[in-house]
Amino acid sequence: MSDAGLDEILGGGPSSAEDYDLSEILQRERLAPELLPFASFAVEQTLAGLRERLEELETSGTNALASIILQTDVERTRWLVRSYMRTRISKIDRFPTHYNSLDRDDLLSPLEKQYLTRHVALLASHYDNAGMRDLPPQLRRLDDKAAAGVSMVDTPDLDRAVFCMIIAPALDLRVRVTVREDAGDGAGTRGEGVWRQRMETLHAKAGQTMLLPYASVKQYVLSGEVQLI
Repeated sequence: MSDAGLDEILGGGPSSAEDYDLSEILQRERLAPELLPFASFAVEQTLAGLRERLEELETSGTNALASIILQTDVERTRWLVRSYMRTRISKIDRFPTHYNSLDRDDLLSPLEKQYLTRHVALLASHYDNAGMRDLPPQLRRLDDKAAAGVSMVDTPDLDRAVFCMIIAPALDLRVRVTVREDAGDGAGTRGEGVWRQRMETLHAKAGQTMLLPYASVKQYVLSGEVQLI
């Protein structure tokens, strides 16, 4: 391999920017409580860069240093892709019925859709064999609601607090807060008070780091205006 080719590897190579994008996507996927839309373009570009690296590794000749650098870069890229897929699969495993009920083409990759379909089928078969087949038909549903209106389907906790950094120049975030309202007797006497929830607007500027409910920043995380940290 020429010195110019070695310099390109040491400088990061053409796939570094693509891998860096995937590393950001991996971080966002890990920190978000819900499954985010599948980053098909970033994954495809990263895999294309990986194939180029493998071809370059096969033709690197006897340059031991270049081979070591290329092999390290290949393993790093493989780790990024595997970690991204494992993170997403773990969320699918945790909330299979919830994600199976969503009608969104951008959420899952074709392979993830196949995995989810098979997972839900195996889960239904397991419950059926465990005794659900002996229950009345109206009690066999896995996505029904209990008498108190509580859903049987586990869903991601969108109110979970997340650390985030504001990327956009300015944002007005709607945040649900819990406040205590004093319950007086009308004659100036302060009562014990009542806790109530209400929505308030939080003005945020670029560079600020905050701890907020994920639901308050969800749309901005997807648009890239807020980064989870």
